[in-house]
Amino acid sequence: LFEGGRGVNVSNGQTAGAWAKENCIGTFSGVFPDVRDASGKLCQEEVTAKNRLERHQEMLEKSIEGCVTQAEIAHEISGGNGLINMNVLWELADSQYLIKNVLERARGLINGVVCGAGLPIKLAELTSQFKVFYYPIVSSGRALQILIRRGYDKYKEFMGGVIYEDPWFAGGHCGFSNTDEVGKPQTPYHKIVEIRQVLAQNGLENVPIIIAGGVWSLQ
Repeated sequence: LFEGGRGVNVSNGQTAGAWAKENCIGTFSGVFPDVRDASGKLCQEEVTAKNRLERHQEMLEKSIEGCVTQAEIAHEISGGNGLINMNVLWELADSQYLIKNVLERARGLINGVVCGAGLPIKLAELTSQFKVFYYPIVSSGRALQILIRRGYDKYKEFMGGVIYEDPWFAGGHCGFSNTDEVGKPQTPYHKIVEIRQVLAQNGLENVPIIIAGGVWSLQ
């Protein structure tokens, strides 16, 4: 089982640690997470800078601090079981800076980085430097093929999985291609088959596809 990285202060170190403790994959969100104060108490940090550039940098540094905090919490709760991932929005300003600095400061605590909200082209290169797995979120085989051609093919050994979100029914940051008709939803099955075919064509047939937003069945 793979916890979703809900970036609305839902997926954090406590949830990720609980999932990992049961030998599952826990995921904490890297979107401005809570940090600990000097006494170890969790607190929601306030942004105090006045101009836009300084506020951005302050939020970025506090996000890095918060991610490290959540990774530590998750690791403590997990008791060394399972895996712990971090979820980051690729189109978040300076996401690459955030990922790099968090992985440097939380070495050995984070097993993988989940990334969507755009095409995370540099994700494989970033995480592989730290021997950390990467999990791109895609909504089509075409998007995955672009990522593989733009660099993922050089870092195949660190592809932990591909996460599929349905572009019609998921509530997250999904995208349509020019060949998709927005008003005519397709069944997710065909999109998943397309992704599996792309993986097989690129020697990645053993990489798992994690089914995420918008894919469900009452049966």
